[in-house]
Amino acid sequence: MVSLAAACRTVGPPTALPRIPGLAECPDLKTLEYLDLARNGLTQDGVRALRRTKIKFQADNQLTSAELGEQEYLRDGDFE
Repeated sequence: MVSLAAACRTVGPPTALPRIPGLAECPDLKTLEYLDLARNGLTQDGVRALRRTKIKFQADNQLTSAELGEQEYLRDGDFE
């Protein structure tokens, strides 16, 4: 299985999340059944661009620029 990021190199690293329209234009996007982008740093423009693709996706609870800068999200989850 090829990751979406590997298939669509235009997306860039997590610090480049505002470039999500590059993801929406990726030709491999149409092969996905569902895309979970919850707790990322998508902008409203990025979410709108993905909606126009008509793929099924979730983009709830987006992180703000401040939250991304603090990197608190790196400590989410179970560390056992």
